[in-house]
Amino acid sequence: MRSPRELVFWISASVALFLACEPNLEALSSEFGLGGINSSAGGASSGGKGGNGNAGHGGLPGTGGISAEGGESFGGVTGEGGSGGVPVLPDSCADGAKAEDESDIDCGGSSACVRCDTNGICTQASDCVSGVCTAGHCAAPSCTDKVLNQSETAMDCGGECAVVSPCEAGVHCKVNSDCASSFCSGSKVCTDHCVSKRRESDETDTDCGGSSCSPCADGKACIENSDCTNGMCKEGLCVGPNCSDGLKNQDETDKDCGGVCRATKTCNVGDGCLVAADCSSYVCTSAHCVADIVIPTNDVIDDMEDGNFSISANGGRSGYWYAYGDGTGTAVFEPVALSPKRGASTTSLHYSGSGYRTWGSGIGFDFNNPGGAESTKNPYDASAYTGVTFWAKATASTSVMFQLPDRNTQVRGGICTSCDHHWQTLVTIGTEWTRYTVRFADLQLEGGTVPTPTAFDKTGIIMMQMHFSTGKVFDVWVDDFALVK
Repeated sequence: MRSPRELVFWISASVALFLACEPNLEALSSEFGLGGINSSAGGASSGGKGGNGNAGHGGLPGTGGISAEGGESFGGVTGEGGSGGVPVLPDSCADGAKAEDESDIDCGGSSACVRCDTNGICTQASDCVSGVCTAGHCAAPSCTDKVLNQSETAMDCGGECAVVSPCEAGVHCKVNSDCASSFCSGSKVCTDHCVSKRRESDETDTDCGGSSCSPCADGKACIENSDCTNGMCKEGLCVGPNCSDGLKNQDETDKDCGGVCRATKTCNVGDGCLVAADCSSYVCTSAHCVADIVIPTNDVIDDMEDGNFSISANGGRSGYWYAYGDGTGTAVFEPVALSPKRGASTTSLHYSGSGYRTWGSGIGFDFNNPGGAESTKNPYDASAYTGVTFWAKATASTSVMFQLPDRNTQVRGGICTSCDHHWQTLVTIGTEWTRYTVRFADLQLEGGTVPTPTAFDKTGIIMMQMHFSTGKVFDVWVDDFALVK
C-alpha cells in the first residue's frame, strides 16, 4: 500500500500525463479544416477552413475558395470551404507545356484545366470555351454555330443574335426583343401573342391591333386608323366605313365617292371611277372621271328640266316633242324625275312600249314649228353646226335609227315627190347613261326619196326622230339634246 507521500506523487504524475496527452484544439483548428486536412507534407482540403499559415508542398487545393487566414502552398491556395469560391488549378495547367490530357497548352482535353480560347487546338467541342471545335481549332461563337453560347436565349437565337436571328414561337426567351413575334410570355417562351385570347404586347384589343396583329373589327379598341380593318379609328374605337369618313373604303372608286356612295356623292373630274355613274360629269375614261363637253346655252335644244314637251327657245328654234307609231302597239312617253340624278340633271324623257308590227314607232321633235301642227313645220338653218348630241340609256341594249329629215326628204321642204325616206344612222343605246353624238357627215340616205338628194342639207333641217323598227320592245330614257359645232 502506497504511503500518503507516494499517493500524492502518483496523482500529480497522472494529472501531468493527462494534460500532456490532451489534444490542443486551437492547434488542431490550425491544422485541420472543418471539412479537410492541411499538413506540411501536402495534406488535402475539400472545402474546409484553411490553416493558419502552414505551407504545404504540392497538395490539392480545397474545392471552395480563398481563406483570408489560409496559408499558401506551392500547389495552389487552400481556401475556406463554401460555394462561390474560385477553384485553383493543378500546377500542370500553368506550366506552359501541353500535358497528355490537354488538347492544347494548359487547356482543354480531359484535364481539369480551363477550356481553350478561340483558335486553340481541340479534338471535340468540350475542349473550347465557345463549345465549337472546327477543323481542329476552337472557333469564335456565332449565331449559326448550332451551340447555345454567347448571350443567346436558345441555340443560335435571341440575346445578341436576336437582330439577325430572333427566336421562333415555343423557344426560350428573356425579353420581347428575343422573339420573332416580339413577345416573350410570362413563362419566358416566345409566343404568338395574337392568338392567346388575351390582350398583350402592343395589341389595342384582344389579339388585334398594334404593330404585329391583324387589324381589329368594328367596335374594338384602337389607337390609330391602321389598328382597324376598315381603316377608321374614331374616339378609341374602330367604326364602320361610310361616305364621309375621309377614306377610300367600301367599294368607293375614290375617297368618299363613287361605288356605294355614288347615289349621294359622285366623283369629281380626275377622281377614280369604274362606270360613268361614279362621276359627276358622267364620263368615265381609262378609270378616271373626265369632264363632259361644254354646251353653250344657245346650242341647247332641250335639257328636259322644265318637265314638259316644249324644246328650249334658243337660237331661233321652236317646237314640241311627240311620239308616233303604226297603231298596232302600245307605248308610254312622259317626262320623269331621275333617281338617282345624272350629274346636274334631274329630269329626262322616258319612252317605253312594244307590239308595233307594221312599220314601227318612235319619238321626235321639230326644230322650227311654233304652231305645233304638221302644216306649220319649217326648215331650220343648222349650218353653224356639225351634228347633234344627247344622253341616253336603256333597260336593255337597244338599237334605234337616229334620223334627221331635211328639206329634201320631208314634204314640208317642198322638194320631194316621194318623201319620208330620211338621212339616218343606227345608234345602239346601252344600259348606262352615255353621251352620244351624231355628226351630219355620218348620215346615210334611206333609199326611196324622189328626186334623190346628193347631200344632207344642214341649212334646212326639219325634225329629229328616233325610230324603233317593228317587233321591238323598248324602254329608253333620253336627255340633254343639243347641237354641236
